[in-house]
Amino acid sequence: MISLQVIYSIELLCTN
Repeated sequence: MISLQVIYSIELLCTN
């Protein structure tokens, strides 16, 4: 599932 990868990417961007 790519959903997890998408959430991970968004979280990383939001954390920065």
